[in-house]
Amino acid sequence: MANTTHLDALGKVIDEIRETISTAISSGSKAALAIAPLVNELFASYDELRKTLAALSGQVQLILTDSGRVPAQRSRDAAAVVATSRASANSNLGVMRSAAEKIVKILVPMAMPPRPVMDAGRVAERSRLEIEWRMVLDAVPADELFSRLERLLRDAVVAGDELAVWGLSASGWVGLYLETRGLQLRVGQWNEQSSELAAGVLGDDARAARELLEAVDNAKYNLATAVQYAEHFVRYGFDAVTVVAR
Repeated sequence: MANTTHLDALGKVIDEIRETISTAISSGSKAALAIAPLVNELFASYDELRKTLAALSGQVQLILTDSGRVPAQRSRDAAAVVATSRASANSNLGVMRSAAEKIVKILVPMAMPPRPVMDAGRVAERSRLEIEWRMVLDAVPADELFSRLERLLRDAVVAGDELAVWGLSASGWVGLYLETRGLQLRVGQWNEQSSELAAGVLGDDARAARELLEAVDNAKYNLATAVQYAEHFVRYGFDAVTVVAR
């Protein structure tokens, strides 16, 4: 069974993550309010998971040393407790996993430049920009494509061109273009890189969302780390339980 040292190690990581996220959402920003219920749900599920792991060893030991039951019955009863506890822990893991994914999905669009109001003039300008970008980028070798995209986006940021900034960082156009160049595996890299470059023109709400996204998704100890640690101890902790009575 996952011993006290293991549980303490798990707890230390989760506590650091909890402190980081709690500090980040204390701003009361729009983004913080949007994810707060999910953050609370995630850590409540972790608390239940930790209680289950902490209590199981003692519960099993109590059953296995119960002289009022024959050995076969003790083994069956212990196995039943382990199965029930495993199901509970896996349910908690599912809630943690789902909440972590939902939090990131909420924050990503909030942390990006907002879509400009698209009147007829803006629609025409967007089409013109996309044709211009394609002409420029089609002439650039694949290994130089990112540096050229970066220059285009930096120029748009410096110029304060919100339509171009949105088009290059948040509209999805660059991702589709990269796919036409056979670089679909690098779309995620551009999304992250362009988000950093566009940060200079974000409004207060988007900037707060970006800071939260850094805390929950990019920090050394993030929500994915919490889920991974919890999964590790559930998987290997339960496998180590002995339910055979002597």
